[in-house]
Amino acid sequence: MILPGLLWLSVLEYFQVKRYGWKVYLFDFWNIVSTVQTILVITIYIIEYVHYRGIALAILPSISTFLLLIQLSYWTQMFYPAAMYSYIIGESVKGTSVFMLMCLLVIVSFGCSIYVLD
Repeated sequence: MILPGLLWLSVLEYFQVKRYGWKVYLFDFWNIVSTVQTILVITIYIIEYVHYRGIALAILPSISTFLLLIQLSYWTQMFYPAAMYSYIIGESVKGTSVFMLMCLLVIVSFGCSIYVLD
């Protein structure tokens, strides 16, 4: 079921490249995200087809899902109610970034001391 959707998105990306050209297409961040995600999904299909069982089969879907979430956050900005919530979440993260950094430093310092004492 994913393969027809992937083919459709690939056709749309091809028409964008054909319309704007490679130079304009590659300087847009969202086009790069779409292209990388499509390549990752194709790579996952190839890896599963050859029955490779390794760490790549665990990492690549995670990266592809992360890129999909980034695209989803971009698409929600097109609609005002969803954009309002995206803006509120972004401002909350900005406001608490110093606190999160301090918590991360405390956790890492405790982790390093526990590792050294072990």
